[in-house]
Amino acid sequence: MWIPKRFEADPDWVAEVLEFVGLAVLVTPTTEGLQITHLPWTHHPTVGAHGALYAHLAKLNPHWRAEPTGESVVIVTGTDAYISPRWLPGIAENPLQVPTWDYEAIHLHGDLIVHHEPEWIRARVEELSDTFESAMPDPWTLEDAPAHYIEGMLRAIVGLELRITRVEAKQKLSQNKSPEDVAGIVAALQSYGDLDAAGAIQRANAGKQWPPLRSGATED
Repeated sequence: MWIPKRFEADPDWVAEVLEFVGLAVLVTPTTEGLQITHLPWTHHPTVGAHGALYAHLAKLNPHWRAEPTGESVVIVTGTDAYISPRWLPGIAENPLQVPTWDYEAIHLHGDLIVHHEPEWIRARVEELSDTFESAMPDPWTLEDAPAHYIEGMLRAIVGLELRITRVEAKQKLSQNKSPEDVAGIVAALQSYGDLDAAGAIQRANAGKQWPPLRSGATED
């Protein structure tokens, strides 16, 4: 992923996202072509040199059976928003503006390991449900379902571990715009009710350097 200097992600944001990864896209190059699956993940920062991601996959899914030809990547996305040139107060003086899209993304590269050990798989499923049930008023656990049903479900899946070798993280959030244009973008997003994107853009531009690196360049 191309990451211009101004769009390098805040390490604190990366850590916050990885604490509760949730749904992300696994892409694996294989002898049968690219295998792509959307899966919920949990992150273990102390495993290996750069941490690891854990998930599980249906045995019927051919993704885990295909022979890898290189590292896999898990793609995690954050907030994103369309940005209209009409939102930029500076367009009156500088009409050289075009629509763009702001976004956040993390690419986690690594070696994909398939697990068949029943204890490992059960622990990962418990961990996943416990993580995302923790915010519920009455958290569900595996013990709430009949044991024979859970055992049958566990036999139908394999465990996945991505040992992370490289992390790429990008926050393209209008850091190449003037303070006045950023304020216009934030106000417009707030008026449309997109408070997540508006807040992310405000935080990314707090205390930034200006003017831009060069005029007339795109940095998507």
